This record gives sequence, structure tokens and C-alpha cells, in this order.
Amino acid sequence: MAKAGLCTIACRDSSLTEAIDTAAQVGAGAVEIWGQPPHVSYPPEEGEVARAVEHARQRGVATPVFGSYYRVGRDVEYDGVPVTKENQIELSRMFGADIIRIWAGTKNYEECTAEEIEAVIADVREFGDMAAGAGIEVVLERHANTILNRWDNVAEMMERIAHGNVALNWQIPCPAGNADYRAHSVDDYMTLLPYAGHCHMQNHTHEESETWRGRTLLDEGIADYSRFGEALRKAGYEGWLMVEFAADERGGLSKLEALRHDIEFLKSL
Repeated sequence: MAKAGLCTIACRDSSLTEAIDTAAQVGAGAVEIWGQPPHVSYPPEEGEVARAVEHARQRGVATPVFGSYYRVGRDVEYDGVPVTKENQIELSRMFGADIIRIWAGTKNYEECTAEEIEAVIADVREFGDMAAGAGIEVVLERHANTILNRWDNVAEMMERIAHGNVALNWQIPCPAGNADYRAHSVDDYMTLLPYAGHCHMQNHTHEESETWRGRTLLDEGIADYSRFGEALRKAGYEGWLMVEFAADERGGLSKLEALRHDIEFLKSL
């Protein structure tokens, strides 16, 4: 049975303890902590993180992943506190997380110069070195406005980064067109799961669009997950599969029911 969890960003309008409660209610075995207020204060109040970790323990929910917004090439701050390698690694350690997710740059691959790509790679490697010293693995968000935005360059980028403590945070590309999802989604996870240390799971409606579309249940959208379990076994992937958001379009299901549906789907893989 696959390890199914929930990203607390799916409950961004709730407190962190409420998000953990939701994870427990829908059968998630773990949460990925959304590394922004209100789920994390900057700096954390005394005892804040310890209370959240203890609450998760009592609800039977692990906290193995910290979803950082450290972004190579961009200064990010919350409540006047800069987001740094040091404080993001420390927050991961405080939560007991053994994975930290970061962002590989601020521009799409095709918009970057060779020098800009090399700068991102160098910073990612430095983060990998620092996190390794704390026993924490780095995974890279696959997303628009990073060097991991494309269908066809992610394996190449991971080979170029070539760091033993840096892996891919796999997810389907977004935005992408319907034709691309139909043509590439199965081959994409078959090819890229061997590079992955973590996975974000989402799917999109069949609405014709080349940019944004609504989210739907994992087993009903335009991306084909029918061979995902096969791909997991082929890759020897043993990490978490985290539902990133509740489906916007979910028929008559409530948000909790939709999240529970997706968690059960992941467990079935």
C-alpha cells in the first residue's frame, strides 16, 4: 500500500492544528507542512512547533516534510523575517521532517541564460550540502517559473545537479495544455519517478485550456494515473504521495469526502 499524505496548504484557511485534524479525518498518514503563515510563524513563537508536532503525534499523523518557500534567486520574507537556508533547515529539524522542499529559481528554463541556470544549480547544491549536515533531504518543486517547468528537461536538470542529497518533488506540470496531458502524463511519471524523493498529487478537469483549469479528483482528471502504481514499483519509490489540494470540481462530495477519496485512491496504488 502506498504511503498517502496531505499537504497542509490544502487547508490554508485553517490553523495548522486544524489542518492536522483534517489529515487524520481523511485517513492521511502524514502531512507536509505549508511553510508560510499562518501554519508557520516567522519567527515561531516559543513552543509553537513543538505543540503542533505533539498534536500530530496524538492524531497519528507524521510530519516528514517541510514545504519551504526558499526560492533560489529571490528574496522572500514573512513578517519581516527573511527566508534563508539556515532558518528553513532549522524549521524542518524542529518539525522532525527528513525532507525539505525548495524552489529551483524564479524563471522558466527557456527564459534563463546558461549562467543563470548554473547559478541555480550551484545554489541548490549548496542547499543540499547544508541540509545533509542536518540529516534532511532536499527535493525540488517542479513548477512554472523554475528551471523544472518543462515536460522534456527535468531528467537532464536532475542529472546536471547530480547531488546525492537532492531529488525531485514530482508532480504533473502546471500549467499545461490538454493535448500535452493526454500525450505525456504516463511517460512523464514512468521516466521521472526514479529521480523523485517526494510526490505532490493533483489532477485537472477536462476543460479545454492551455493554461489554468479547475482541479478534480485524482482518478477523474485529464492526467492519466492508471499506470502510476506500476511506475512506483518499477522505480522502487517508497516515499510519500501527498494530496496537494482538494478538488475544486468534485460532484456532490464535500471537501472532506473529496480528500478522503483521493487518499484512498493513493493507498490503492
